[in-house]
Amino acid sequence: MKKHILLLTSIAIFNCAQAQVIDKRTWSWYFGSTVAIKFTSQTLPPVPVATSTMSANEGSSAISDSAGNILFYTDGQQAWGRNNMVMPNGTGLKGHFWSAQSGLLVPMPGSNTLFYLFTVNNWSDPATELNYSVIDKTLNGGFGDITSQKNVLVNSNCREHLTAAYHANGEDIWILSHEYGNNNFVAYLLTSQGLNMTPVVSPAGTFWESWNRFGYLKVSPQCNKIVSVVGGDAFNMPDTTVQVCDFNNTTGMVSHAVTLADYNAIPMAYGCEFSPDNTKLYVTEFNGTGIFQFDLSDPNPASTMTNVATALNVKASLVLGPDGKIYVSEQSLMQLGTIEFPDVTGMGCTFIDNSVILPAGVNTIGSCNVFRNCPNTTSIFSLTGSHEFMNVFPNPVNSILTVSSSEKINRLKISDVTGRIAFESQTGTVSNLLSYKIDVSNFSKGIYFLQADVNGKTFVKKIMME
Repeated sequence: MKKHILLLTSIAIFNCAQAQVIDKRTWSWYFGSTVAIKFTSQTLPPVPVATSTMSANEGSSAISDSAGNILFYTDGQQAWGRNNMVMPNGTGLKGHFWSAQSGLLVPMPGSNTLFYLFTVNNWSDPATELNYSVIDKTLNGGFGDITSQKNVLVNSNCREHLTAAYHANGEDIWILSHEYGNNNFVAYLLTSQGLNMTPVVSPAGTFWESWNRFGYLKVSPQCNKIVSVVGGDAFNMPDTTVQVCDFNNTTGMVSHAVTLADYNAIPMAYGCEFSPDNTKLYVTEFNGTGIFQFDLSDPNPASTMTNVATALNVKASLVLGPDGKIYVSEQSLMQLGTIEFPDVTGMGCTFIDNSVILPAGVNTIGSCNVFRNCPNTTSIFSLTGSHEFMNVFPNPVNSILTVSSSEKINRLKISDVTGRIAFESQTGTVSNLLSYKIDVSNFSKGIYFLQADVNGKTFVKKIMME
């Protein structure tokens, strides 16, 4: 008994204020008809920006510097610099006016000046291509321009689904899409050496075929799930429209597809987004009247489908913000809705139709396509709740966070909702301890994720800093 108490009181205390670095490269969103917003903190609502000159019907993307200042934005057909002017070589890109995820901007690993702009065109084209172009920030007087690497063909057989997420090493980036006429997810790895043109191919889930295959592809905040929504095909009943799969951000593999909805349940599935804690999934329809929530922690998640926004009556798409809320872009409106508490089951998630009033610009169909800068959480043991071997308290917390375990703790890490590491224990400082204290008094308010490695198991807990 005395030995056990002695081990529990072997506590290390760290002040991690110096380690807290929040990456804000996805904190400015440009989308719709001259709509733009900028997040300034993890607790305050976004600020509308009235300088965008882009009119995007569907897919768009934007990227900022690490402090959140806009660098570039695109509709997949043209690219704009921070001066809100189209780049000299920024026209003729191979995205499309009717492509849900027409463009996607990501940083080139290891570079502060080079960025990749990926594009996919419309599902109705005879061949939907995945292409990339390279932007050099130093060109065009420092406002950036596309280099000679423009419209480089990556895959000639992709749908209009395009997303990205960090590799488990925290540096390289997976570019993900899905092919037509088969069930192949494709993942291309972008490194400091450029794009590996040989994809990781994962046959998983339903075949994507026939005429109606629009919609979004999203990776979960913890990088261990991927969801595809693929519209409907009334000529091939019952036809899967919503599927969620496992995603391994070490290997790029997609596996274990679970069908959540078909044409009978959600005929025109279009937008999708995960909750911050990975346990809920939200889906909208292209011509629908609601936002449907699925509880992924339920043994039968398809049975949990609940319309949590019955007042919604227009086309809408969804994006998770750095404040942990899901933002809802509704066509033709000068406002954004929010799902205030997306981790909460059912109507308690609280959909508000007019959370952000837009003084300039009007929503169209799509939203801003941003890459997922998620923490390294492959082989996750549990995403929510507590277990007999692990206890985390207090939560919410504003000073000292205590992590105690009945098994030896090997490593601890805290990440914000964008995936940036706010604290990470140094090798050997935690090993063999059963209790550990972290000073979080200098953290910004908001949602964080604690990852604890315990004897081969990985435990992830959502933490609220107040």
